[in-house]
Amino acid sequence: MWALVVVFSMVAAMGAMVVAHEAREPALDQAQSDSRANNLALYRSLVVLYAASHPSATGTVPDSALLLPPWFRRDPAWTHQILPGGRVIVYAQGSMPPTLASEVVELSQGSILAGEARTRADGSTFLYSPRFGDTGIALPPLANGTVVWPAQLN
Repeated sequence: MWALVVVFSMVAAMGAMVVAHEAREPALDQAQSDSRANNLALYRSLVVLYAASHPSATGTVPDSALLLPPWFRRDPAWTHQILPGGRVIVYAQGSMPPTLASEVVELSQGSILAGEARTRADGSTFLYSPRFGDTGIALPPLANGTVVWPAQLN
């Protein structure tokens, strides 16, 4: 009888540990997405400031030209393209947490200019917003699901 109580107690304790571990994982993912979204927001701001002060700039600008604050550690996944006409496309390269696009939209206060790249059947790429769906905003060719936060200077 006591052996059954001991076994039952051990199984219950192991089950509680598994449930507690699973409950922490979403919170950790959320915190990582939030931190990355804030990092992306600062990087985007610096790229937009550079593009606004250098109207003829196009392409990708090196970090050294962006005047990154010394305390800022840019996530290596971030990159950008400055396009003619005052368009800036800031986006993530590589695998990102699944909640990052939603975090970016929330951080942008629901801006239609935040979301992820999607590809249409004709091969064109557009900005998809988790809140608004297909925004109709054309993007340069990017992988499907790439987190994107463009800006228009004009």
